[in-house]
Amino acid sequence: MTATIFLVDNSFLILVLILVLILVLILVLILVLILVLILVLILVLILVLILVLILVLILVLILVLILVLILVLILVLILVLILVLILVLILVLILVLILVLILVLILVLILVLILVLILVLILVLILVLILVLILVLILVLILVLLKSV
Repeated sequence: MTATIFLVDNSFLILVLILVLILVLILVLILVLILVLILVLILVLILVLILVLILVLILVLILVLILVLILVLILVLILVLILVLILVLILVLILVLILVLILVLILVLILVLILVLILVLILVLILVLILVLILVLILVLILVLLKSV
């Protein structure tokens, strides 16, 4: 009987040991699962952080490109405005030169007309003087002829 009690006690101890081993295995499995979950979460967080960083970099690059494009457009507009101003200034200068030339031509024409008028007046005066001299000579001749008769 003592042998059976020993067997029963041993079998009970073996059952308790098996149950303790099963519980330890379950606890170890739970711990391993928790560790695996934590590692997976860490990996997922790292991947998410990497993706977020990549997205932020892409957004920053897009913003930089947009800013560069805006700056280039502003510079092009400024250059176009400067070129337009230069062209307008050149056109204004050409117009002013043309107006000055026209005014100079008008002044020259007026001076030529005045000179021509002065010359015509001088010629008319000379002709009038010649006519007066001829008339005086004719009168003198007539008087000389009348005195002689």
